Amino acid sequence: MAQYSNEIKLELLRSFYLSYSLQQKGLSINKITLDFIDLHLLNVLNEEPKSIKQLCTLTNLDRKEINKRITKQIKAGLIEKKTMEDDKRSSILVLKQEGKLAEKESSKKINQVLEITTSNLSLKEERSVLKYLKDLNDALTDVI
Repeated sequence: MAQYSNEIKLELLRSFYLSYSLQQKGLSINKITLDFIDLHLLNVLNEEPKSIKQLCTLTNLDRKEINKRITKQIKAGLIEKKTMEDDKRSSILVLKQEGKLAEKESSKKINQVLEITTSNLSLKEERSVLKYLKDLNDALTDVI
């Protein structure tokens, strides 16, 4: 590690800066600009409908932030809020067709990046990258 630690640090910082830049700029999908958090919400809702409380838990975001983003996505026609049949006070968030298309398009772009960066890795290298990413995420979680 010591042999490449400075290069790793520089490349990691470069990745953070590029990710931050993309987060600020957003990703334009079907004429709608979405940042990473918006895309993550679409991805989570694509699995199955969720309540705002569930989204808060899954994303580690507070209710105010979730509401702001959900309102934006409802106005953009990506998500709709449906009242629960058994409890009229509760609602769930469901991806509309436009939201499913946006999620699919964003996943496609992310998968292109992943394919470029991982296609030539050996199994051992894949395991090393996976371990590194898990350690990185744990360290970031501790800092945040």
